[in-house]
Amino acid sequence: KKVPVETDTVVTFKVINGIWSDGTTDAKTVTVKLTDGKGTLNINDVPTGMKASAGYEGGAWDVTPDTSTDGITGAVTYTYTFTKKVPVETDTVVTFKVINGTWSDGTTDAKTVTVKLTDGKGTLDDKYVPEGMKAKAGYEGGAWDVTPDTSTNGITGAVTYTFCFSKKDTPNPPIITVYY
Repeated sequence: KKVPVETDTVVTFKVINGIWSDGTTDAKTVTVKLTDGKGTLNINDVPTGMKASAGYEGGAWDVTPDTSTDGITGAVTYTYTFTKKVPVETDTVVTFKVINGTWSDGTTDAKTVTVKLTDGKGTLDDKYVPEGMKAKAGYEGGAWDVTPDTSTNGITGAVTYTFCFSKKDTPNPPIITVYY
């Protein structure tokens, strides 16, 4: 009767562009006992819960770790790799309106600016925010309903900003009594 030959081999797991569930990045190893050159990788020894590093997403094994009976026949390395996140580029429109007044050039039509969004966020350059609006007769003051957001990544979709002048308080005309 043939005596089975028993040896050990190492299964190595690597993570690329991410971390293991325990927060580490170093390779993990498991020793698998081979009998006559064949062994079985315990499914509970295959790492799970890996997390992508910033700027990466997805994640998959280069080759699915073989946990079938006698699936391991020697040292093997399985690598879990996250892929570089491809930014989603879209455009949105920022609209400016003026009420009870005009823009600095005397026009009253809405002004629009296209802002490029990357992954749903974009920045409105303050050079596009209108200035120098003029009140029409009988109106004064003037303010934005909401201050245009020029902060980094402050624009997340279409938005309208309205500059509105308010009606002047007109004092009651003096009462003039005329006697004959």
